Amino acid sequence: MNYKNISSNIKNFINTPIFKVLYIISLVITFCILLGTKQSLPELSYFELYYVLLTNPSFILFNYFLISLIASISFFYNINKRYSYIIRLKLKKEYLIYLLKNIWIINIFIFIIITLSCLILLNLFGNNFSLSMFVNYNIPNIIYIIYILVRLLLLCGFLSVISVLLLLLINNKIVIIANLLLYGMIKEQPIRFNLRTSLMDFTFWIGNYVIPDIYSSFLLDICCTSLFLVIITIITIIIFNVVLKNMKQVGD
Repeated sequence: MNYKNISSNIKNFINTPIFKVLYIISLVITFCILLGTKQSLPELSYFELYYVLLTNPSFILFNYFLISLIASISFFYNINKRYSYIIRLKLKKEYLIYLLKNIWIINIFIFIIITLSCLILLNLFGNNFSLSMFVNYNIPNIIYIIYILVRLLLLCGFLSVISVLLLLLINNKIVIIANLLLYGMIKEQPIRFNLRTSLMDFTFWIGNYVIPDIYSSFLLDICCTSLFLVIITIITIIIFNVVLKNMKQVGD
């Protein structure tokens, strides 16, 4: 993998006006949510406030999923303009692997930038760094926060990869509209108040992993999430092979 090219791709994206605008909007949204939460629940500690942030649909969908999608699509179109480079990738499979590796790395980079920005903003509102237990699972809240972040990163990455693969198969407007509809459905999904108590309660609806459901145990939560990720990995592989089969030549 050519890390110099990847670094250049990341630098090119963060220097674009669209990223700068999205980043500023992200900071404003985060600040407003934190301010409103702290005013209504002033007793929340740093990590408790962060948990509230990570379960807010508006925050999650804009700061992570939408920005990741835009970054991935932007990279896809930019790399395809560099015809002199991509024609060196003689095999279609080589081109697709290069494309998807870059998308994962760009997603990780964007995820880190957004997360660090949120942690810095949290210092303005939550100065009590005491750890408490996440009562639903009886584990330290920092453990559950890390778990949520890892899951969000994987979900953002898979959705970005699938979206870019679909761009090679169908009209780009359809892909973008489908993503926006998906985000809208997740944001407006009804809150589930009942615990999921067994694997029989497993759901394939991605919204239940973006906005966390509560399970009867942390282990069951991990098992259901792992099963969902396995299924979405299989779907990604299938789409990858369909694209590989239907592509004409590299760069087409």
